[in-house]
Amino acid sequence: MNISELIQAIGGYSYLIFTVTGIIVILLASFISYSIASRILFRLRVRRLLDKSIEEALRLVIALLIAAIALPLILSLLFSIPYGLLVSVSLLVLLLVSLILAGREYLANMLSYLLVSVSGVVREGEYVRIDLQSNSYEGRVLLSKGEYLALQTDHGHIIYIPYSKLHSSTIIKLASAIINLRVRIKGENIEVDRVVKDVENAIANCKFIDRNSISVKISGVSEENSTRVLTLLVEARTLNLRNIDKAREELIETLVENLPYEASLSISRGE
Repeated sequence: MNISELIQAIGGYSYLIFTVTGIIVILLASFISYSIASRILFRLRVRRLLDKSIEEALRLVIALLIAAIALPLILSLLFSIPYGLLVSVSLLVLLLVSLILAGREYLANMLSYLLVSVSGVVREGEYVRIDLQSNSYEGRVLLSKGEYLALQTDHGHIIYIPYSKLHSSTIIKLASAIINLRVRIKGENIEVDRVVKDVENAIANCKFIDRNSISVKISGVSEENSTRVLTLLVEARTLNLRNIDKAREELIETLVENLPYEASLSISRGE
């Protein structure tokens, strides 16, 4: 076979050679482009200009954009389909994929919120510790509709945890303690029901007390020198056993400062 015959034989496969070569070039260009972009994003994160979540999101966007450009080129080489049409279809698919990926976490958190609310694994006001991956978070539970569970720490800080993360975490309900108080209130023409309500409302403002555990019972009503004396038994549960001293002090201070009556308090046993 002479050179002319060889060239003629190769010419019969020119379309196949062109197509394969084009696909290889497109794939190499896509790989190189993604590698360069990834390296740039990594350097930005090392310099603390980006955090890891943003870096991963940008990598995903870049990968989708490269795919939206490269796939139409490959398909146009294989099937002789107009490139403009393929780009339009690819961009539409890219948009749909982006919407699905963007809404996936939101939907997962909303469904997880419903599961948490129905199951009662954690309840409003409970003091818990949540071990998530290598971190621990501790505070009072503030259930709210949306994507995040809120934990209020003893220092007043709020920690937000995605509801979907609770399924892969360890939830520890911390031990609590019961505080018993005997409250003796003096006053002229005091209304018993109103006094009980005032005491309950005052205790509900204590940040170390579980609002759902407050119990105020009437122990006795008497008269001393035309002055009515009302004795109440107050019981409340602390949110955290470690804060029992703070809870007791806060409870007494709150009652003394907020009750518009002459009151004396004593701690009863039974904590």
